[in-house]
Amino acid sequence: YMPDSKKCPLEITKRITPKSQDDMCLVNSPFRVLVDIKCIEENIDNIQILERIDSNMDVAADVENNNLDEIFNFYIIYTLQELANFHEGYHVNNKTYLDNHLEDFEKAKVESYGNHTYFVNIDNLNMKSRIIYWYDVIPTKSGVLSTETTVRMYGDYPDMDVLLDIPVKSRVPQFNIDLDFDKLEVDVSDQIDLKYNIQYLGGSTDKVQVDVIPYKSDEYIVEIVPTESEKYICKDNTLENVTFELHELKEISAKVRYKDDGMYTLPGISIKPRDSNENVKDTTYTFKDDDIKVTRWRQRNIDIFSLILTVLMALVGAVLYVGHRIQKSWE
Repeated sequence: YMPDSKKCPLEITKRITPKSQDDMCLVNSPFRVLVDIKCIEENIDNIQILERIDSNMDVAADVENNNLDEIFNFYIIYTLQELANFHEGYHVNNKTYLDNHLEDFEKAKVESYGNHTYFVNIDNLNMKSRIIYWYDVIPTKSGVLSTETTVRMYGDYPDMDVLLDIPVKSRVPQFNIDLDFDKLEVDVSDQIDLKYNIQYLGGSTDKVQVDVIPYKSDEYIVEIVPTESEKYICKDNTLENVTFELHELKEISAKVRYKDDGMYTLPGISIKPRDSNENVKDTTYTFKDDDIKVTRWRQRNIDIFSLILTVLMALVGAVLYVGHRIQKSWE
């Protein structure tokens, strides 16, 4: 960003730098905001910086008492060697390296104005020096969220406002589901017992709550069978608020009965994350490798009778043939 006025001696660059590419702009995943303010014209006194962060983004902090000087990693850089050392430590996310190689850096004092608004005052900034700071944020909902930097300088210079819009996508938890069942062939009046072995693989927070919903079809009737050992809420054939820890495996029981004879696949299952801040669609897992043969008892009895009749006729034929050979040998 460069203001139109030629008098303005500052240039501001603001961007996001995710800790890893997989974590870029996702709900409940931290990413980093980097602000670089360069002094390009003349020495500047009394620089005030106001940083406003969207209320739907939390400032990430692992320090006690939310020490703002640790949350906001703030440096004033004077020489090219210092700048090279900064980038060497920053790009590998190594604060120890920064602390060991940047003893001459001056830490700015950060104050909180509340409502995700922070203030920094810099006494002076020499020409060709720069202010660099970064902070980590965790978005709590999806959408276009923003952070805004306002810089005010001593004198007649206009304020500089830089708005950074950040598109944030929802995180979708991933599961591995295996299906156990006890029959490959049933009558239309019979049911098949199913066990869905569901393992949470990650893709979201380490702990998630989901609804488990059997896939509906006109071909069959499927029902969830809640177990007494698990305190599941079963409503409208849906298990609600099922909690998974990372890599946890849970077994969900169900039963299915097919409405007509024929060849069918087993019922799939849908998993929908429960998050009041998110409108996340459910993910359906299907099982198409195993075919279930469904017959009617009358047809099955006819098939069995036909098989028995065929066997009997074969036996009678064999007996007649052997008797005929014996008779011929006596003659």
